[in-house]
Amino acid sequence: MKKLAFLNGSWNCTVHGGESNGMAMHLTYSFTGNGRWLVEQSDVKSAPEWGDVQLWGYDPAQRALVAYQFTQNGIATKTVSGWNGDTFTSTRNDTGATVSLKQTGPNAISWIIHSAGTPTSVTQDCTR
Repeated sequence: MKKLAFLNGSWNCTVHGGESNGMAMHLTYSFTGNGRWLVEQSDVKSAPEWGDVQLWGYDPAQRALVAYQFTQNGIATKTVSGWNGDTFTSTRNDTGATVSLKQTGPNAISWIIHSAGTPTSVTQDCTR
């Protein structure tokens, strides 16, 4: 989780591709007091009802990194593969979508979402 410390703070993002192409979002990342959980809060500027909260952390019972996403449609869980080189990857357990994070610059990140069964990806590019 310490390798994700660079996320701490606020990010402005734009979605490229898919049904949400051009959508503007605001992400805020913070760590819990003990540093074991990363809290991600997202707000969609044009549709505030679509915002959600996600928790990333280590589950000692599963002995694995996990993520829990709380949305208007319910709770989604992710299996987190973690770091492979410069990419942090997780997979949604319900849809099989792969979600990857890359730091693309000192103040820039990209989330790449690849839905199972589709040849294209959606990218969420973010800057501070």
